[in-house]
Amino acid sequence: IYVFWAAHSAALRRLSGRDVEVPWLGSLNMCWLLVIAFLPFPTAVVGRQLTTTSAPLYIGSMFLLSALTSAIVTVVGRVIGPSPRGRWAWLTTAVFGFWAVVSMANADVGMLGLLLLVVLRFLEIRILHRKRVPVGG
Repeated sequence: IYVFWAAHSAALRRLSGRDVEVPWLGSLNMCWLLVIAFLPFPTAVVGRQLTTTSAPLYIGSMFLLSALTSAIVTVVGRVIGPSPRGRWAWLTTAVFGFWAVVSMANADVGMLGLLLLVVLRFLEIRILHRKRVPVGG
């Protein structure tokens, strides 16, 4: 959840001190906050029993949160200028989507597949560091 909060915060920080109108940002932000508030429920469900129903609920919720985060990064980028993290955000969303589908057939594999996100984040940091781009923004 920290990574989502950090990405959300970085996207909104890019707007700091600018008097700009960002279409859809209010609606996206409200949906994002609703999913954040909902997230403890699927987390508790999957923590109680990992099944081909609970895993897709959990990973699907994370997929939705990731898609909303990516959309926020994108709409801010359209007004301020694209963020180097934009493509990485959508790649993360795709990983969540893929493993959500896999978890419908095999909950264990779906949950283990989420470890790919650690590798993805490591690659993102390494590549952006080489380009001398701030990782948070």
